[in-house]
Amino acid sequence: KEMASPSPSPSPRAKRPRRLSRPPSLPSPSSNGGGVVPSATRTRSAADGASLQSSLHVPSPPPPKGIYLAPMVRGSELAMRMLARGHRHGDDGAAGGASLCYSPMLRDHEVISVYQAWRRLRCSTASGESSRSGSGEHDTSGTGSDTASSLAILSGQVEMDAAGRTVNSLQETAYLLLRDSNPKDMANLVIQICGCDPKALVNATTAILEMVAATYDGVLPSGIDLNLGCPQECASRDNFGAFLVERNEDGAVDCIRAMRDAIDDYMYCVVGDHNRSDLTHRQWPRPRLSAKMRLLEHTHDSIAFAK
Repeated sequence: KEMASPSPSPSPRAKRPRRLSRPPSLPSPSSNGGGVVPSATRTRSAADGASLQSSLHVPSPPPPKGIYLAPMVRGSELAMRMLARGHRHGDDGAAGGASLCYSPMLRDHEVISVYQAWRRLRCSTASGESSRSGSGEHDTSGTGSDTASSLAILSGQVEMDAAGRTVNSLQETAYLLLRDSNPKDMANLVIQICGCDPKALVNATTAILEMVAATYDGVLPSGIDLNLGCPQECASRDNFGAFLVERNEDGAVDCIRAMRDAIDDYMYCVVGDHNRSDLTHRQWPRPRLSAKMRLLEHTHDSIAFAK
């Protein structure tokens, strides 16, 4: 549907901007267990760059051929993905279904908020277990409103109003990331996010990799995709999707570069850390990075932007 209506052609191609410097990471840990820096945001020196590929256990595989299930809001959840993968067509029913599936779109700032709630709850749980082992009792009086808020976000319940709209979008984001999948599905899933700020997209990308690996037995997603195609009013208002390309073409490329850096850093600092014997996802290939874009008015403009 998005591909059917061309958006206005952007200005002629400008010289590509220089490579981004390392964006800052999530907020430092606080006394109340708030934002925690993901492991992958440790700075990688220039000298480390040359050895990056050798530190990655398995490189990104080429994308599979076949039919892809596109990202759809409340339309490409796990049940639909299972149906699409299992679909058989052709006269003899031999042709397979979807070879790759995308998640519904997630907003970068909501992913970061879910990550912070997830870390608060994990820190609270670890603190409680330490209390029990040390004193034989668990004091719940100091859990505070932050933990209660985290529990509400991560409860697995998604409140809806009478019109079927989500009451708390963080609950929906948490459900889609942490409950609406399984290891087999995740290994064939591209998680799509949207945003327009490279720093926020770095944090969201790293947060996704951290949460997914911890939730689905060390399995990493097949890929992470930046939405550069959404034509809706909300995309215009928040400057993402097709409007980011239309208004700031080089800014869209900066976002992609930053996300690539985030994935490389995660693989180098976490998967490539051979002192981390607890990592079971060392066997998994590096997630691919992609961007679903909207076709521009002229074919040559679309090709130039893609390059």
